[in-house]
Amino acid sequence: MEHTAEAYGEYWGGAVRIAVGGLLTWIGRTVAGPFLALDGLGPTAVGFAVFAGMLVVGTYVAVLGLARVIRTAVAAERSR
Repeated sequence: MEHTAEAYGEYWGGAVRIAVGGLLTWIGRTVAGPFLALDGLGPTAVGFAVFAGMLVVGTYVAVLGLARVIRTAVAAERSR
């Protein structure tokens, strides 16, 4: 299947968003880990909030990337 330069750019943009979403999720786990290991309600709540927030943001960014890849693939298939 032949792709235009714009289609390749869209695929790369989607792939980068997926990778950034995974990286944000990993960073959230790494940053929240020490807080979750501490005793007490305060540090545990902060760790959970950081982890949950980064998980939501990372998942959102990854899904945006996946949607871009799928949209580009469908548009390329329709133009054939």
